[in-house]
Amino acid sequence: MQTRNQGFSLFELMIGLSIMSVLVALAVPSFQDYGRSTRVIATQNDVVTALNFARNEAIRRSTPVTVCATSNFTACTASTTWVDGWMAFVDNGGAASAVDAGDEILQSWQGPGNNGVAVAATGPSAAWVQFTATGLANPTTTNKSVLIQSHSCASGELRRLRITVNGIGAIRNDRVACT
Repeated sequence: MQTRNQGFSLFELMIGLSIMSVLVALAVPSFQDYGRSTRVIATQNDVVTALNFARNEAIRRSTPVTVCATSNFTACTASTTWVDGWMAFVDNGGAASAVDAGDEILQSWQGPGNNGVAVAATGPSAAWVQFTATGLANPTTTNKSVLIQSHSCASGELRRLRITVNGIGAIRNDRVACT
């Protein structure tokens, strides 16, 4: 009795591989875009967490708490670019833009670094955001914003995330056009 071979012919295998390669070629850009969007949203969540943490700690401790850009996690930087990271500290010394001898660093967050995400603060004294003992932003007359976007954000696309802290300490998120 003769047995039949069961399997694929070379032609069938080549057709299957070509169909699979077309599907992979269509899917890869979507996965890359998904990865970039995920990194941007994760960074936004970390910044909002830091701001909420600082505001809550300021109210709980009845003392000013500041969130500032940092590169070494022991001192604030004067830069408005927050890609290296940011930290929250109790501001006993009163200089919101610097960690003084009597200040206590509460927590720090690692920024996205060179991971394709840009984090930039805007507004007066944009390198830091300070909350007073009552939870108000200091100064109360200005809004501060942190803009987060992927390096591949094309001009005009609504893929840039903005976190705004207003004078009463409210934190708002929205999408704005890339520049």
